[in-house]
Amino acid sequence: MTDSPTAKSSSCNDTAKILRLFAKAMAAEGFTRKSTWFCRERGHVVQFLHVHKFSFGPDFRIHVCIRVLNDPRSFIALLGISSDEDKQRPNFQFESNQESLKDCAQRMAEYIHSVGLPWLESCTLKALLAPTSVLPEAERQALRAALDGKAQPENITASRKLLGLAQLSTSVEHSGNTHDIC
Repeated sequence: MTDSPTAKSSSCNDTAKILRLFAKAMAAEGFTRKSTWFCRERGHVVQFLHVHKFSFGPDFRIHVCIRVLNDPRSFIALLGISSDEDKQRPNFQFESNQESLKDCAQRMAEYIHSVGLPWLESCTLKALLAPTSVLPEAERQALRAALDGKAQPENITASRKLLGLAQLSTSVEHSGNTHDIC
């Protein structure tokens, strides 16, 4: 059975409404939005959220991740945690009515406040550089290089572009603070 064009349009509109409501809640935490990506720079890393709308129904998954600005990859790796991995899988399902849309956005924001932000806060530079870090060795090396003042400007520019972050007037290479938490 195929969804009708009207049903797909309604689902897209509902998704857009939920993401707008979620974006307002995340803006209070310093995240800016580009489509389904919510990002904030912290020193030499970007903390980001990726909201994935499932194609099989009205439900979302949220990834809470870290990207080293000096990462040379040409794609965004989801290095972090996912709501799907949570033992008490949060319910981000919704129905096509205003109350349900608001409730879904609220549950998403609550998940970020109760799980996502504490996880991001645990990602200190020391934790990110540790062998047990969520970052693979190549990203840890990229972070070490940035901390040593050897970041590649093209990597930083590409990372910001991939995540939809505006160029900052003061770059992290010249911030002078190499002990920021991520």
